[in-house]
Amino acid sequence: MASVLPYQNGFRAYVAVKGSKRKTKLFHTKAEAMAWASEVEERLKPISTAYQKDKQGKTLKWAFEFYKKHDQKDKRWRTVRRENQVAVHVLKQLGDYALSNITAPRIQEYLDDRAEAFTPRKTLYSASAIRMEKGLISSIFNCAVLRGYAASNPVLTARFRTKKVKIAVSRIREEQQADLFAMAHSLVFKTGQGKRMNASVIPWLEFMFATGMRPGEASRIELAWLNLHISRPSINIPEAGNKNNETRILTIPRHILATIAVQAEKAKLAGSKYLFWSVTHKTGEISPFAYYHPFRRLCEKLKIEGVWPHSIRHEIVSRYFMKTTLADSVIADIVGHKNTASLKPYKDFRSEELRATIEDFVDKQQERVSKLAPKKDQPDWLTVVPKNEYPEVD
Repeated sequence: MASVLPYQNGFRAYVAVKGSKRKTKLFHTKAEAMAWASEVEERLKPISTAYQKDKQGKTLKWAFEFYKKHDQKDKRWRTVRRENQVAVHVLKQLGDYALSNITAPRIQEYLDDRAEAFTPRKTLYSASAIRMEKGLISSIFNCAVLRGYAASNPVLTARFRTKKVKIAVSRIREEQQADLFAMAHSLVFKTGQGKRMNASVIPWLEFMFATGMRPGEASRIELAWLNLHISRPSINIPEAGNKNNETRILTIPRHILATIAVQAEKAKLAGSKYLFWSVTHKTGEISPFAYYHPFRRLCEKLKIEGVWPHSIRHEIVSRYFMKTTLADSVIADIVGHKNTASLKPYKDFRSEELRATIEDFVDKQQERVSKLAPKKDQPDWLTVVPKNEYPEVD
């Protein structure tokens, strides 16, 4: 791309062709600068590695299409959708570059620019968004290296810095929980005018408040994973259904077993392979339960602010810490955390519950020390001593 800008007593021309080093030159008139820029741009394009068509000159845009055809299809559908979203900006900036011309410094420069860029809402891009872009470029290069289209992956040495984000634990009070169920019933069985809510929202809420499962994982539970006719009814969650990519067995609490059994029968009658499902209005296709908008609608009706579907999981984990003495490792297994470090934001709730025990222990220790200490003829430090009785100091 060529551009001409005023510079001191003349004009400076810039020519930047992807895949080649930028050229610049100073001229007295704007016409001379524009003529030189056009000539240089046309001369650089054919020899630029970004425009070569041989094996060594494959562009990132071509490599992305190749990656979609061969490797991306093995990933989860949510990851595929997110990668295709962030690919728009990645290909806009780097798509015309040849793989051989994308070096580690160029990737580092791209990540640094993204960390300082602003969204249309005038906010900085989140660390997760930049990390997804970096991961996509790395996946494209891994695919290209495996097939011999690239020598190495330049993303491996690239780093980016973002502000440390503190995890906020949102809470849902028991009164709000009861209000959510009442409002859900009124909207599901609504009569008269107005949009009725998906009936799956009621059993989904019961399941969420009983297990504290991640809302996205709960919405994708398949009927084939259910084991309801055994002594301990459970759900065998495979790797593909778990965020941690590990198999997991979730025990179904007794008080929601009847609800899950009825919901499973309704799913079979509806032809759904999912326990909680939604129906697309345009095509009539059955998909996993779209829980976000129904939950937000319930919160707006009840004027509950500062919570979202994942807040249910926050609340259940918080209650485990507040109302039980289970070890951190046990709670992590129950709610599906990979390690106990993820439970750090919740440990303050247990400290509040243990305060009485800690104070009782400290009082007993102080009482024992007081009995062992020799008695001295000194006033209690809590006793207020009149000013005229203070000893004089020379």
